[in-house]
Amino acid sequence: MVSKMVLLTNAAGMLDAESLRLLLESFNIPVELVQESAGRTYGLTAGPLGEVEVLVPAELFADAQSILDALNRGELENPDYPLKPPDQGF
Repeated sequence: MVSKMVLLTNAAGMLDAESLRLLLESFNIPVELVQESAGRTYGLTAGPLGEVEVLVPAELFADAQSILDALNRGELENPDYPLKPPDQGF
């Protein structure tokens, strides 16, 4: 049986949407991305044509929302990830 997909959020362009998709799928949450065809054709990232709907299964909405909230609070950042490039010795 196919799950009903519901809107989790709107992303500002396909790059943001793909980043969210990869994050959610890493938590085993399937994602569908929907964008107006003109926005996709012209690569728009602003305004209604640039928005991408991020859809998740209805039964996993609460889990997906929790992950999105944790991301927005900065709780998914890796403190060991270097914030500046390594010394190049110049």
